[in-house]
Amino acid sequence: RNYIGSNCLADIKDEFVKPKVTHMPAVEPGELESVMSTMSNHTMKLVTRCAFEMQLHTMTRAFELASMRWCDIDFKKRLWTVPDFYTKCVREHLVPLNEYTLGILEFMKPISGEQVHVFPSDKPNTKYPHISPSAVNSTLNLTTLKGQLVSHGFRGIASTYLNENTDFKVDAIEMCLAHLDRNTTRSSYNSAKYLEERIKIHQCWSGYIVESTGRHYSIASQYKD
Repeated sequence: RNYIGSNCLADIKDEFVKPKVTHMPAVEPGELESVMSTMSNHTMKLVTRCAFEMQLHTMTRAFELASMRWCDIDFKKRLWTVPDFYTKCVREHLVPLNEYTLGILEFMKPISGEQVHVFPSDKPNTKYPHISPSAVNSTLNLTTLKGQLVSHGFRGIASTYLNENTDFKVDAIEMCLAHLDRNTTRSSYNSAKYLEERIKIHQCWSGYIVESTGRHYSIASQYKD
C-alpha cells in the first residue's frame, strides 16, 4: 500500500537453515506382492478397498482420487478427466482407464452410481461429500505397512518400476504422474502428444499390479483377461 519503500524482511529466509527434503515412505516395486497380500487380508470398508486399488492403478494423488466424480469419466473414450480445481498444479489431468480400472468402476456402480462421487462418504455432516483423502492412508496405518508405505508412495513405486523396467519416455511417465512442466506451451503439446503412450503405460503398470497380486484377493484381479 506504499506505506514503506521496501520490505526489510524480504531476505530473512536466508537466515534460516533450509529443511532437508524427506520423501514419502514407499516400498520397492518388488515388494508390491507383499503389499497386496497384506491389504487383501485386511478388513476394510468396500469403498475404501476400491479407492485403495484405484489410487494404486491410476497413480493419482489422494485428493484427486477421493474426489473422483462419475461425470468426469468417459467410458467410451476410456478416460477420466480430473478437473483443474481438484489437481495440485491447478491444471486438468487426463487419466487413461483400462480393463482393471474400468472393472473397479463397474464394481462401484451399484454402490454409488446414482451419486455424484464414485467414492462417497458414508458419514453425515463430514468435511467432504466423498471419502476423506486420508482414508486409504489411515487404512495402511492399521496394517503392518505402517511407517513403510503411505498412499502417496504408490506414485513413487510406479515411477521407480516404469523408469527402471520399461522403455517408455520419461516425459510420458512424468505426465502420468501429473508432474508440472513449467513450460506451459510445451506441457499442453506433450499432453496430447503422449496420450497414446500414456495409455500403454497405464496398461503396463496395471498389469504389473495384477501380476504382483497373484492369488491374493483384489477387485481389479477379477477383471483379468
